[in-house]
Amino acid sequence: MNISELIQTLAKTSNKDFINFIECTVSSVDEDNRTCTVMSISKSYEGEIESVYLSAQPNDGIIQIPEINSIVKVCICSSIDYPFIIQFSDLSKIELLGNQYLGLVKVQPLVDKINALENKVNSIINTYNTHTHPYINVVTPANTSATTGLVTGTITPITQVSDLENTAITHG
Repeated sequence: MNISELIQTLAKTSNKDFINFIECTVSSVDEDNRTCTVMSISKSYEGEIESVYLSAQPNDGIIQIPEINSIVKVCICSSIDYPFIIQFSDLSKIELLGNQYLGLVKVQPLVDKINALENKVNSIINTYNTHTHPYINVVTPANTSATTGLVTGTITPITQVSDLENTAITHG
């Protein structure tokens, strides 16, 4: 019994229902329409298949964008009006529930920038807490001194989104 027959048995579908899995290579990708064109490398199906959706639910959820020339498995079944990809060998990008929040955060660069800010703030606090102001005590002469050290150095003044964003995975 092949995989299609097993799925039909489990799903309790009739023999007129069919499911076909075709191994293909990706020829082109249309990210805006969430489709691609593939070329079959399977013996069970020959030729090019256009308008293959990148997921079974093309407008929702996780969208995986395959690399050109990568291998994918396409599902064609009688109960859905369009072919769609069910398995990917290589991805160029992933969208998790959209892309309005841009890419995921690169954790280490963010931690490095936060640590630089924490160190600078600690230096300013330390300088403030240990400084003295010169003054003249007319009753009892005393030695006074100015602040012993200045807070020096700078922090990168403008963090860019590109400094912290992983554009390969976007989310919404």
